[in-house]
Amino acid sequence: MSSEAVTPGVEILLLAFDIDEPEGLTYEIRQPPARGSIEMVGQMELTNSTSSSNYTVPGLPYGVRYIPESYLHGEPLDSFLWTATDSTGEESEPFQVDIYVYCAPGHSVDPDSDFCSQCPSGTKTLPAALHQTECMPCSVGTFTASLGSTACSPCPKNTFQDSEGAAECKQCGPQGMVAPEGSLSSSD
Repeated sequence: MSSEAVTPGVEILLLAFDIDEPEGLTYEIRQPPARGSIEMVGQMELTNSTSSSNYTVPGLPYGVRYIPESYLHGEPLDSFLWTATDSTGEESEPFQVDIYVYCAPGHSVDPDSDFCSQCPSGTKTLPAALHQTECMPCSVGTFTASLGSTACSPCPKNTFQDSEGAAECKQCGPQGMVAPEGSLSSSD
């Protein structure tokens, strides 16, 4: 079984209309992005399937894929300009596309740079929120040993954690001491 590698990035449709000849458009990137790259994907069919009557949009939009440099973020991070030329050679005004890239869950914004970085062990971010500015420490009784976590786990049975931001739980002391899952101290 083979699998095709997919380039990470954001797919963007460039769409212009030529009333005289819908398939006679050509697209051109006039100013490439400064902090990433553009891959030309090709002409794509665009249909509306959200209404009861499906239709195809004339003009065959052109697809491009923007690929940011690794772990960069920004508001906006980058932009590029594009134009369309119809079958008679008439060129459109340049269109600017602004690209916003947000840090993924488990990552936070480094305030001193334009990079996203993984949260260290013992910290987490919210699982569904993008572009978080800081990693939060795991609460007392929980831990995470992983980088880039979005959740902390309760300490297993017979272990405890009495500090915030822990990457591991502590073993209970003398034999015979038992602590329930998520214990805050060895005497729970």
